[in-house]
Amino acid sequence: MRYTLTNARPQAVTVDLSQAGLDWGWEDTRIAEESLKSERFSSDGIIWHVPVPANGEATVTATFDTRY
Repeated sequence: MRYTLTNARPQAVTVDLSQAGLDWGWEDTRIAEESLKSERFSSDGIIWHVPVPANGEATVTATFDTRY
């Protein structure tokens, strides 16, 4: 997955980006690789706290691995 966040404000911001629907009850999905460390807030979801520069953009990438 690739998430691109933009910021049109004249000051930097931190955006909380969440991704849910990772397990669908099987609890078998893991993050194989990610460009920014995430936090798992449930068995089904994660959150990244993404710093986005003033008048700029930030990209977060993640590779999810599941057995299904």
